[in-house]
Amino acid sequence: MDLGHIHEGERKVLYVIGWVALGITLGLAMTGVWQLLYHGPNTSLRGYVVGLSDIQSSAESTGVAALHALFGDAAAILTLFGGAWFSVRVMYSFSWFSASTLLILSLSLVTGGVIRFNASVQGGVVDVATRGYFQFFTGDAELAITDRSEIGRGWMVVWTVLHIVSIPLLVGSAWFTVRQSRRIRAEKKARGPSWLEGLETKHSR
Repeated sequence: MDLGHIHEGERKVLYVIGWVALGITLGLAMTGVWQLLYHGPNTSLRGYVVGLSDIQSSAESTGVAALHALFGDAAAILTLFGGAWFSVRVMYSFSWFSASTLLILSLSLVTGGVIRFNASVQGGVVDVATRGYFQFFTGDAELAITDRSEIGRGWMVVWTVLHIVSIPLLVGSAWFTVRQSRRIRAEKKARGPSWLEGLETKHSR
């Protein structure tokens, strides 16, 4: 992918998209770290019996959890519209970069919905304390009660890790795109114009 043909106006749009993406990424990272350590408890589950009680949907997210969800929505909008603009105005085709960002975005949204838990269980006792997702990594919780089901500690760790790596994957995808662009431009400059470009230059004189 060669970005050397980008016009000045399009370059400015890319800079804006880049800075907005950086802000969203930092917001997701900070609120995500907070949720690893802290969780808004659902006190309505104090009498929950594992395997017997009906699972009830929790209330809407508030505080940092709501802010994290807001950053996630912003990332989804930026990926969809920014990726479409990048493909049409810069690449003139549906690039692998756009495809990869859509896949990573889907991974992030799906895993984020799966791991949203209302309470944890340790030794058969329901815990509605404020401990975050980190408790599943340390073994302090053996089960998570979500809006849909009860999820074991092992799967909670797997789904949480998949959710966390979505940010590095997006950043790495963008970084690889820029590196590829620079490499291709350097190789093209070293080779000089092709015979077809030279022929077109002759006819234009």
